[in-house]
Amino acid sequence: MGTAMSLPQDAEQFLKRVRQGLSRLDEKKREEIVNELRSRLLDRQAQGMEDLLEGFGAPEALALGFVSELALRAALARGTSWAMARALLIAARDSALVLLIVLPLILFQLGSAALIALALLKPVIPQRIGMWVGGGALNFGFTDPAPAVREVLGWWAIPVFLVLGLLVLWSSNRAMRAVIRSRLGPSKKTRSQW
Repeated sequence: MGTAMSLPQDAEQFLKRVRQGLSRLDEKKREEIVNELRSRLLDRQAQGMEDLLEGFGAPEALALGFVSELALRAALARGTSWAMARALLIAARDSALVLLIVLPLILFQLGSAALIALALLKPVIPQRIGMWVGGGALNFGFTDPAPAVREVLGWWAIPVFLVLGLLVLWSSNRAMRAVIRSRLGPSKKTRSQW
């Protein structure tokens, strides 16, 4: 058996900072990642590379990449809207993704919850939930109807709101799954598979 090689101080400091950045993960997964990185750095050292850290980037960014990817994979496995939205917000490092994709999907999720709540509340307060037309206006949802308007859905508001709510929930959930899959990339080797 040969003796274990030690890494230079800058590489050890790099691993220490990566470990700190992985603090959100459980200790087993954190040590698995750090040990794999150590192994790669030792391989580079054995090959005679001068700059062992070349191409790794900032340790905090590398750690965040691991945390993001693991969060996305876990959320995709769970499949719940809340888990996927949370994971996308963690993984969204660029504000364009958050502003243009993640936040609208979260708003669609909230809208679907509101439609389902309206369907469930229609039997409790039927005079205030529905769709009203008249007076040049269209009111949809929960309102205090004015005398000049008439309610057009009646009890059909329950299945209409329920179906619309479930359809919006399902489609926004599918969209979140697609965004997560696109962020993970179908063919590239992932960090968590090291």
